[in-house]
Amino acid sequence: MLVAEDTPVMRELICGLLEPLELGRLLQAASGQDAWELLESGGVDVVVADWLMPGMNGLELLDRMRGDDRFAAVPFIMVTGVPDKRVLGQCGAYPATDCILKPVDGSELKRKLLKALGRPRS
Repeated sequence: MLVAEDTPVMRELICGLLEPLELGRLLQAASGQDAWELLESGGVDVVVADWLMPGMNGLELLDRMRGDDRFAAVPFIMVTGVPDKRVLGQCGAYPATDCILKPVDGSELKRKLLKALGRPRS
């Protein structure tokens, strides 16, 4: 799993929600560019990324992933603190697997992540 979030506190919160799921290695990136470099190193089954990050934002990361055959099918959950319907519609217009609003609810994140991975809920 790869968590891309520029705010350290939010990144730690999301990772703290994901660690108990024990779904494998958990990588962290502080930007979309850092996330891309980790993706290229291999072994990422799912990406949870913030929409608004400096440099390469979450939408740009998603667009780049979907345009690359190596990562086109990797599940991608977009995290956003912008509850605007236009923003959520834009998230849906891009081929994101799912979208979740901040503040991140642990049970919702778990449900969406397991669904994205095609795993039964426990």
